[in-house]
Amino acid sequence: MLPFTAASFDLAWTQAVWQSVENKRVLALEIRLLLAPGGRLAMFETVGDGRELHFPVPWGDGPADSFVPTEADLRTTLEDSGPRVGKWLTGEEARGALASSVPTQN
Repeated sequence: MLPFTAASFDLAWTQAVWQSVENKRVLALEIRLLLAPGGRLAMFETVGDGRELHFPVPWGDGPADSFVPTEADLRTTLEDSGPRVGKWLTGEEARGALASSVPTQN
């Protein structure tokens, strides 16, 4: 349990977190609990395709340290126990959205 009161955040952000968390349902429930009504979760996460990883990886030395979800599994976890999924971008669509949000320098 995180040390914050329920509904105390308008926004939660995770980046490169979910692959290190074994029980993703608990994390999703905690995030949902901490978000205020109408709050949003933004994620920039690693997902796998079900193939075995070649260790070490940046977040773990071996399988005991790594819990990379597939995109489908992560989405199902969020839909079943976490915040409502509003917009889901992956691959080129996500890269394009990120690139278009970066201010240009003159």
